[in-house]
Amino acid sequence: MRKEINVLLIDDSRAINNRNESLLKSMTLFNEINKYSYPTEALDFIKNETDGVDNKLLPDLIFLDISMPGMDAFAFLDKYSRLDNVVDSDFLPKIIIVSDHLLENRNLDHTNKYKTVGVVDHIKKPMDKEDVLSVLEEHLDKY
Repeated sequence: MRKEINVLLIDDSRAINNRNESLLKSMTLFNEINKYSYPTEALDFIKNETDGVDNKLLPDLIFLDISMPGMDAFAFLDKYSRLDNVVDSDFLPKIIIVSDHLLENRNLDHTNKYKTVGVVDHIKKPMDKEDVLSVLEEHLDKY
């Protein structure tokens, strides 16, 4: 079992990414926090930096903004689910969808489609300490 918690933040707002990074750092529970404002950069990171051999480089948690220009969360998940090092891995990060509002039924159904690639939860913006702790308690057995 992996001992360190690595996080990937994906939000098109740099201000939100910086705020979320500060929040997570203040909690002193996380080993590495990578943040990307463009989903394509996050996909490149997962593809190029996590080679499938050393799964310790895969993030434990991915906080993924649902609505981003150019590629929303569902388009990201479609591409993510086809990456070789994700398909070939015996470890999948837990993916948390983050949005400005509670997901409506249509989006919940769409989100459920991605449970096989790691989507486990949804939280509302702005992320707060209680939301993060709740995610850790519910979805990470090592917390």
